Amino acid sequence: MKFYSQFFALLILLGFIFSCNCNPAGERFDSEKIDPLQFVFEFEGREREYFVWLPANFDKSKKYWVLVIAHGGGEVNSGRRFWMTKPIWKCAQQKGLDVIIVTPTFHKPDPIPERYPIKEGQFLSEIIDRIKKDYKVFPKILLTGYSRGGQFSHRYTLWYPDRVQACAPFAAGSWTTPDGRLLDPALGEIKNPNEFLLSITDKEKLPEKMRDPRVAELGGKPALPLSKQIPFLVMCGSLDERIEIAKMFAQSLKKDGYSVETNWPRTPHGGKNDPKYRDEFEKFTQGAVEFFQRKTIVILGDSKE
Repeated sequence: MKFYSQFFALLILLGFIFSCNCNPAGERFDSEKIDPLQFVFEFEGREREYFVWLPANFDKSKKYWVLVIAHGGGEVNSGRRFWMTKPIWKCAQQKGLDVIIVTPTFHKPDPIPERYPIKEGQFLSEIIDRIKKDYKVFPKILLTGYSRGGQFSHRYTLWYPDRVQACAPFAAGSWTTPDGRLLDPALGEIKNPNEFLLSITDKEKLPEKMRDPRVAELGGKPALPLSKQIPFLVMCGSLDERIEIAKMFAQSLKKDGYSVETNWPRTPHGGKNDPKYRDEFEKFTQGAVEFFQRKTIVILGDSKE
């Protein structure tokens, strides 16, 4: 009897270990061998693209969540393309998160439209409308992104809240608080971005990314009231120079009554390729999947709105 008790205890322990790890040995889901579907359409006179990653056991009769991953500044046209998408796809299969993953390609030569997504926000909204025609999906999206993708994801959520179910922005290069303050690692808190940035005549005194007049115009754009209904997971590496502004942003959400979770893995910015920080860095992708799983409770076949 003692043997069987120990045996079942071991099974429970092994089940716990594998449920917590999105990269167990001998896994059967290989995201390297999964080819996303590419779609191209004309948006405002230019050909634009996005990619769709279907679940391993996709069932066209089943209803899925759409999980949008906004890429960082160094990912397009580089060997790091989809670095965040592949582990999230893999982890979602293992944990049973029923999602169709969408990865838009944002404006390549000009970073401002992705950082402050007015036009690119409309581009994503057009993609989501197309996805809804092609697949059976819930009405609202799950949204995440790292670095520049973190800038896109949190601002899109604050400015287009009717489209978002939950948001997980990571290690953003700047943040806009719900009340319209701009947080920058070099400049700190800017209470009135338009007035402050336009008042500096010597633009060389500003970080390069702050010199564009569109930053002054959009950096302080406040959130729409509906965004308070959307839960956030804010993460940044504790060794990242952006950690303080990430904490300030999370605190601003809490102060304004948002539901917010935080996690600060012990890693510098972009530490995924350093063996010293790889395990900590994986907490971003695993944290996103677990957070979205908690925020997509399905009751009687429909979503919690």
